Amino acid sequence: MCLMCDQVLETASHLLLHRPYAKEIWHLGIFGANFALQAASRTSIKAWWNKLSGVPKKNTAAQKDITVAAYVAWNIWKERKRNFFENKSLPPLSLWYVSDY
Repeated sequence: MCLMCDQVLETASHLLLHRPYAKEIWHLGIFGANFALQAASRTSIKAWWNKLSGVPKKNTAAQKDITVAAYVAWNIWKERKRNFFENKSLPPLSLWYVSDY
């Protein structure tokens, strides 16, 4: 079971894309609702990442999106670890501004 929502099995897709906490983070960020819906519509992390990274290398705006998406996904993972090991949690908006705990 997911350690944070206790609703479904914890998978990478659930943790980073489908869990209510993760969805809120994606909606609050610079990407807006469209990006969050794209993430939520993917069935796996691989499918999401392939869609994200399937843009031309010359598209610097898309490359920035990929970088920020990786940053946010990493911080969601770190927040899960923080919650499990330290029994602490940050509000979703703060994950957009966290560089390290």
